[in-house]
Amino acid sequence: VLSNVATLSVTADKPPTAQILTPVPGTTYFGGMVVNYSGSASDFEDGDLPASAFTWQVDFHHNSHIHPFIAARTGSKKGSFTIPRRGETSSNVYYILTLKVIDSGDLTKTIVREILPQKAKMTFATQPAGLKISLDGQDPRVTPFTVTGVVGIIRSISAPTPQTLKGTSYIFQAWSDGGAKNHEINTPSVDATY
Repeated sequence: VLSNVATLSVTADKPPTAQILTPVPGTTYFGGMVVNYSGSASDFEDGDLPASAFTWQVDFHHNSHIHPFIAARTGSKKGSFTIPRRGETSSNVYYILTLKVIDSGDLTKTIVREILPQKAKMTFATQPAGLKISLDGQDPRVTPFTVTGVVGIIRSISAPTPQTLKGTSYIFQAWSDGGAKNHEINTPSVDATY
């Protein structure tokens, strides 16, 4: 059995080289942060490549899948984007910055930079322990419990009231941060208890 006919093209042209200058490797993000990106590229035959040779794209990696964040844009050696403060609240996320450059011979070079999140633990507790708290509108959970979140992401917390525990009724009195029964918090930059 033979395959379909294929054409092999041989060229002496060398592919371009490229690098992402910013953000530097190891850069981490928080909700609301402006990420500036820049790159450089050159080619053996063409020399330094112009902005028209650059295509940037940003994807949001969540769990085991990817969501497009910024569609491919051509024509600039630099740019920026802002990390949203609302949206995905899980901590198993990061951004993928992709740079693709193309030379005059249509040869390409693609490089990526992962931008990982800054994280903090938030513990939710009640007095007495064993009462329930709702986080991000989900079904109330028995306290105490701890979640890991991305710094700067806005979360909502709520204390259902009244609640009964072991035959005793409890009514909401106050949160330790002074917020209302139902209010929003910013995921803090250090571990915190509410």
